[in-house]
Amino acid sequence: MRPRTPAADPAERPTAAALLAATPGPAASAALAAALPTAATREHEAMVAALLRRGEGGGRLALVRHLHRLGPRAAERVYAVPDHALDAAVRRAFGAGTDATRNALRLIAERRLCHLAYLVVDATSLPRPDLADEAAAVLVSLAGDAAPGSTEAATLAAAVDPAVAAWGRPAPRGAGGPVEGHGGLLTAFLLLAGEPSPLCEAAFAEPSHGALPPLRRRVAAAGGAAERGALLPLLAVEPLRSAALAGLARAARERPLRGVFPQPALLSEPAVAAALAAAAEPGSLCPRAWPAEASPTERRCLVDLVAALPLPPATRSRWVALALADPEPAVRAAALKLVVRDLAEAGDPALLAAAAALAASAATPEARLAARVVAAAPEARRGPHLAALHAAADPAVRAAAEDAEAAEAAQRLLAELDRLDGPARARALADCRARPGGERALRARLAPAADATPARRRALVALAAAMRTPAGSAPPLGRVEAADEAWAALEARLPDAGDPPPALRLPRMPGALAS
Repeated sequence: MRPRTPAADPAERPTAAALLAATPGPAASAALAAALPTAATREHEAMVAALLRRGEGGGRLALVRHLHRLGPRAAERVYAVPDHALDAAVRRAFGAGTDATRNALRLIAERRLCHLAYLVVDATSLPRPDLADEAAAVLVSLAGDAAPGSTEAATLAAAVDPAVAAWGRPAPRGAGGPVEGHGGLLTAFLLLAGEPSPLCEAAFAEPSHGALPPLRRRVAAAGGAAERGALLPLLAVEPLRSAALAGLARAARERPLRGVFPQPALLSEPAVAAALAAAAEPGSLCPRAWPAEASPTERRCLVDLVAALPLPPATRSRWVALALADPEPAVRAAALKLVVRDLAEAGDPALLAAAAALAASAATPEARLAARVVAAAPEARRGPHLAALHAAADPAVRAAAEDAEAAEAAQRLLAELDRLDGPARARALADCRARPGGERALRARLAPAADATPARRRALVALAAAMRTPAGSAPPLGRVEAADEAWAALEARLPDAGDPPPALRLPRMPGALAS
């Protein structure tokens, strides 16, 4: 007898699926798609690759419909398909049964297909609660991960806003009761509250709008991240403003403003700033104590919040002083801006003292800025604090104090210039130039006012000429050498001075100037 040939290993025999994958034509593609749900897991990867390669709509729809049946490697191939390549299949899957809808939601969530979010919004109103809940979860996930101001956020808002605007209105063609939608829609709306929403704002102008009561309750409670993140932008929406202020007060009291500032720039938006400036109880919108455990960004935003609120001066000063002692440089720098604003207004001595303490504390950029702030304060108010600046280890801080004192000396000299005789002027000039930065401060103030008297101009020319000699060797200011050159030096600092007036037209030879 002839020996029997051993049967081939089943794992090595070509399968029907493999044969179909290698067979061209639409009939083979349709058969391959039909075989997908019953094929063995080891065959899935080749079948998926073949259907993707062929690119036919029926084959791609089969991939979405049966995504939950595919092995991990085959499913990974589907998830790796370039954006928009499966859009048509995903749209068709929403009407192709429960599993297909769930698979389409998974694809949109995993691939962040925000341009298909309108399908997810529609799915939140499906009659099956489990599918509606899953669609809401996908929508909230997409909205929560979208960066504020991004194209993704704008695309999602364009899908969510019409559904929220239609909340509580009669169903189409009078079928059933009012359309309430899913609570996840409101969560997504709150997560996207920083995006412009003219459609919803117009709809909310109707006092009986169905979405207003649940939104007001959620915003006022400020119980979740979505609600806290929406507080600032909703201050600009008049029907929700009171609820947003109540939520902000609650967040300040219970969670030291955690999660309230996902978009710090909103604090400078005119509508938001106006709402804060008009707050009836501004103190309730601040935490009970400085939130040291909050993030640096949140502490920095708290300074801006303090600036925007109509707080009593003493309350604002207390917050600014706390901010000046914060370890974060950006927080201290923001607080210094408020010190500058305070100096231009009423002026709190405690704030200037806090700024001086910061200036003397360490060699940091904000300490140097604080030194400049103190040095720029009116002379009578900065005087007690210059000693602290002189004792600082940072040379730049000490220089700020020296410049302030030099400016005072220069100002005194110029103020008394008309009343001093030649020797007295010389002594005053020598004293001013002997100070660090004194000559620089004097030159910066040398230009005469347009309405200066001839005597004043003569005195300034004499001063300018004397300053052309090295410090310590200035001639008495009763005589000036090279007066024309002195006028030229002065004229450079006097816009539109023109030629010297007749009283100052002097001969080129050394001449005497009246004191």
